[in-house]
Amino acid sequence: MPKPMKTAAELVELIAAELRNHGDYADTDASTVVIVEQHPLWHASLRRQGPRIDEGRLAAVHEIGRKLASGYGLARESA
Repeated sequence: MPKPMKTAAELVELIAAELRNHGDYADTDASTVVIVEQHPLWHASLRRQGPRIDEGRLAAVHEIGRKLASGYGLARESA
């Protein structure tokens, strides 16, 4: 059975919503979440803010993205 498809923007919002429920990283700015596209596969990463990346926050984003990727494919954005 095919996975439901979500756009990159929709996936970012899902990840941000999950992060808001995660006490340590609830303050994560959704604009720092990046979806790396390999249609229909994808994975989530995090933009660095400042000289270093927060490794714990990156791990949380990656783990949430991994879980969501098992349930959602990446839809191509319409032009």
